[in-house]
Amino acid sequence: MAQVVGDAQAGKKAFIQCQACHSVDAKGPSRMGPSLHGIYGAKIASRPGYSHYSKALSGTQGKWDDAKLDLWLTRPTKFATGTSMAFAGVPDPKRRADVIAYLKTLK
Repeated sequence: MAQVVGDAQAGKKAFIQCQACHSVDAKGPSRMGPSLHGIYGAKIASRPGYSHYSKALSGTQGKWDDAKLDLWLTRPTKFATGTSMAFAGVPDPKRRADVIAYLKTLK
């Protein structure tokens, strides 16, 4: 299967649904979920100033890369069974790729 190429501008628009729970500012506050500024390449469940990770996500090894973000955005409960994130996921591969492209810009 060919890799879907994301568009960061489309991802920024798609991210609007995430803003109820996540900020993207460098020193943005934690909300229901952590700030996602600098999330790409960061260790999973390690955002500074956020301590409400579920055991399921805290026990997940690795860093957030394209593959892990794609799995997470597809269905968080499948990526980390028992996660407290209630978001159902993004079924459209292009939309997920767009959001990932946008997250990569948040450095």
